[in-house]
Amino acid sequence: MPFEDAPEGKTGLLAGERAGDNAGALSVSEISAALKRHVEQGFSHVRIRGEISGFTRASSGHLYFALKDDKAAMDAIMWKGSTLRLAFAPQNGIEVIATGKLTTFPGRSKYQIVVETLEIAGEGALLALLEKLKMLLRYLQISLSVTGLRFILQQGQLYLRTLSAISEICLSAPRQMQ
Repeated sequence: MPFEDAPEGKTGLLAGERAGDNAGALSVSEISAALKRHVEQGFSHVRIRGEISGFTRASSGHLYFALKDDKAAMDAIMWKGSTLRLAFAPQNGIEVIATGKLTTFPGRSKYQIVVETLEIAGEGALLALLEKLKMLLRYLQISLSVTGLRFILQQGQLYLRTLSAISEICLSAPRQMQ
């Protein structure tokens, strides 16, 4: 009969208790919940260094990205409330140190870091970011000079002037950025 127990040392068609078993079978949900508890208790405060990849700002204000190095990648999320304290604009390719807690998403058996603070990783990363900004400003200056516009920064205010200085617009940063 196909449903009879298998001979000694072989597995059978139907699962059953075997001599020496010391634990019953767990459901996928049970093992996922246990892993979530273990990860969140063991890694409730971590600092992870990596490069931002796949950066997305959701309409909700949350940030979604991955932190990667040359051997691995980890998903990351930063809730809107935490993003309000950022000192820079995150973007792909910036090396950062993310501080937060590890958590799992049991429905997909994936883990991620919930980022509370995000800092540029070091002087080299900061200099690379400043170099990108410098190149962008050069590009803007070239583009604006072709169109006859000029940016002038005076006493914390940014003015946009035409080369003929007939019109002028003062561009102010919002209070929180000043």
